[in-house]
Amino acid sequence: MKCQIAIYSGDAVFARMLELEFLTRNMSVITLKHPNREVFSEVALLDLDSAAAPDAASYGRMIGFTRGAALADDGTRRLCSMILHRPFEMRLLRREVLGEVDGTALLSAEAPARQTRLLLDAKRSVLSIDGQKIALTPRESAVIGCLLKNRGTPVSRQALSVCIGESSANKTDVYICYLRRKLETVCPQRLIQTVRGKGYMIP
Repeated sequence: MKCQIAIYSGDAVFARMLELEFLTRNMSVITLKHPNREVFSEVALLDLDSAAAPDAASYGRMIGFTRGAALADDGTRRLCSMILHRPFEMRLLRREVLGEVDGTALLSAEAPARQTRLLLDAKRSVLSIDGQKIALTPRESAVIGCLLKNRGTPVSRQALSVCIGESSANKTDVYICYLRRKLETVCPQRLIQTVRGKGYMIP
């Protein structure tokens, strides 16, 4: 078994669809309507419209699903590594789950042939994605600047925390989440990849 996945959803059809997807990949899958502290999983898939979020320390990495991301409170959204609006592409889900669990980005077959053009104006804290501009906070700008400087190479959470002047690497995850949400408004491709045990990377 590659990993154990917990699915939290009040939508039986939705939960079964996810369960079958990962069972075909020989993974251990459990489905629950509500969090159960006696169950541990490496990855927790949440239907934020119908399930309460489990505790992050007990359930590892969480991915959030919702028809409308606004229905999830800020605390829950920060715990999730991504928000997928329905209908979503299963390949993106597989890349997010398998990419981190296996420690590889799994981009060889799915990445576009053309590399996304990213330009950062650090002084103004503005990021340009293929010509579309996004306003960033100074700390978000520092994080994306560090990732761009090391593009193609994973940057550790500790190194990123130094860039933003935080003593705790946990704060890095918060800013990565903020950045991903902003980037996804103009680019459907997952620009900031998670590399398990190594940190984050822009390919």
